[in-house]
Amino acid sequence: MLEINTIKKIICSSYDFEEYGIDSYLVHTGYTYHDGDELHIVIKSEGNRIKITDEGHTLMWLSYEEYNMTPSRKDQYQRILSENNTLDDRGRIYVIYDDIKETSACLKSIIQTLLQVADLRYLNRQNVSNTFIDDVIAESNKLAISSKCIYNKKIEIAKNEYCEPTVYIELEKPVLIFAINTSDCAKETLINLMMLKENNMKYRTIAVIDEDAQITEKDKSRLINRASRPIIGLSDFRETIDEYLVG
Repeated sequence: MLEINTIKKIICSSYDFEEYGIDSYLVHTGYTYHDGDELHIVIKSEGNRIKITDEGHTLMWLSYEEYNMTPSRKDQYQRILSENNTLDDRGRIYVIYDDIKETSACLKSIIQTLLQVADLRYLNRQNVSNTFIDDVIAESNKLAISSKCIYNKKIEIAKNEYCEPTVYIELEKPVLIFAINTSDCAKETLINLMMLKENNMKYRTIAVIDEDAQITEKDKSRLINRASRPIIGLSDFRETIDEYLVG
């Protein structure tokens, strides 16, 4: 049985508790998401333990903002959870504990977590584009052939002319992966792809295009047509690479 009166005395706060269900309470903290909606925090019994959870509302709120949870953002999300000693269960952020005296500290932890997770939406476009290359590298590190991946290797494509793919996969017929996150990067990659073809270089090329980048449809179309294998976004990156290399 949740001893709500004891909890109120322990936290010594102006927080209000609204009965929410059987042995569970909605905690009104006064803290809000950026649109003014109050943080959704529920405290309830979990067997002989106490659980404080957002019931998935924070990530749901981010999804309303058309937030793209890239690998780098997932890493930041996990870092936030770890630093605040909170956990995730299929998108539900929570903390669980045994001693009722821990309620104040645990409540502060989950409030801090929810506010920091909500702040992830403020990664501006430049930050997002900067993380895209890191995301491609991170995903390449998870490939079955990751041991054959070399990063930022310079490839001579003409006399005194070099290109530097994001990832070079050292195979019998090497693969060059270009991560494309800006308009300038798109144009440079197009030049590299054309020179590789003109000089009959025996490489397979993969263009990974950031779906959120400000790249013209014309340049996207050129990249798609010139790369051996184009990939839009990172959602199916590993599966697509594996399928391409086998094929």
